Amino acid sequence: MAANSLYNARPGGARVDRLRLRTDPSAYDPDDMFGVRRALAVLPTEAHDRFFDRWVVLTEDADYDVRRIHAAVRVERAAPASDGLGPAWVTVDDAITAYLGWRSAR
Repeated sequence: MAANSLYNARPGGARVDRLRLRTDPSAYDPDDMFGVRRALAVLPTEAHDRFFDRWVVLTEDADYDVRRIHAAVRVERAAPASDGLGPAWVTVDDAITAYLGWRSAR
């Protein structure tokens, strides 16, 4: 268990999610490399499919290139948050930033 992790049981189930508390390169989470699980955790359940469908489109359009995915996520993050997915894109942006920092330090 990492020292900078918070383990939180989800209401109504035995599933446990880990959330990293920092966004510096040492906060890279190999279990949630791009923060998708954390992003889903900040969204209401009814928004999960909408977010994940958009995530799939972004990654496919970027040919699964991490830097291109990151750029697309930042466009999503900067877009008006009328779709209610803004907090999820912030989470994913922070996670990819941490991943890229971790990767460049290796």
